[in-house]
Amino acid sequence: MVSGKNKPVITKVKILLKPKPLDEIRDPRDPFMQVKEVSAAAGIKISAPDIDDVIPGGILKVADIQNLDNVVNEIRDESKLALELSEDGIVIKADAKGSLEALYYELNLLGVPVKKAGIGDVTKRDVVDAETTQNELNKIIIAYNVRVPQDIGSGTNVKIIEGKVLYELIEKYKETIEREKERIEQEKRAEINFPAKFKILENYVFRTSKPAIVGVRVLSGKIKPDLPVMNAEGKSLGTIKSIRDKDQTLREAIMGQEVAVSISDAVVGRNVSPGDIIYSDLSEMDVKKLREMELTYEEKETLNEIISIKRREKPFWGM
Repeated sequence: MVSGKNKPVITKVKILLKPKPLDEIRDPRDPFMQVKEVSAAAGIKISAPDIDDVIPGGILKVADIQNLDNVVNEIRDESKLALELSEDGIVIKADAKGSLEALYYELNLLGVPVKKAGIGDVTKRDVVDAETTQNELNKIIIAYNVRVPQDIGSGTNVKIIEGKVLYELIEKYKETIEREKERIEQEKRAEINFPAKFKILENYVFRTSKPAIVGVRVLSGKIKPDLPVMNAEGKSLGTIKSIRDKDQTLREAIMGQEVAVSISDAVVGRNVSPGDIIYSDLSEMDVKKLREMELTYEEKETLNEIISIKRREKPFWGM
């Protein structure tokens, strides 16, 4: 009797093969020897009917009619995976019970939640389970020494990490997580406006209005076209229309850069003047999202300045 995928498999061994001493079981130089019995820790090959669903690394026990029920219960209990699964976590697959438990143990040391663990090749169902995970960082399948069908994860956001060496799999997982964190952070930054401020430089007014074109130095954060801006009194100046460095049009300018910007509703001498500090005009939704993100020290300081400016008119703004 052996461990099966859904229940213990009862079978009758027809042929029991054992490699010769000092021979390799996976690639023997000489044919196997047929034997009638083996002792503990022996590597063997078994020929028997109805063992297609046998679990690699599973339990093998000898049973007779008198103790059949007891052996079935023993195998069922011993075959259970003692793994604590989470509602939101990654999917892990391995070729044998021991391999799966070893992989789970290493991930548990890293604090990685596991949603599903199983023995055997990666299936479409595994991909679906990984894709329906809520946390973007958990849309991952780790395949330890099992087959991954080609393009099985295509068209999804699921990352499949496969390999035959445990520590290499763990390193691949860490690298994948770092890349995913960077990607998610970049996507979040593209969706919302960030705290930024810049100074209008003296003697660099190229046009006074419609739009005003002035030279500026970025003091913190990052500015880009379509960014709403305001003056130090909290009055809207419209948006940045374009950013130029000499003859080159830029998609953004970062802290320390000196560039020329056009501002849609700014009028030099009326609502802005050379030497003024201009801020990004953030919405309350922007502020809410920014508080959940990792900001640089300069971005945090600028965010607090923007909130203070806004609260002069609306005391509970951004609360």
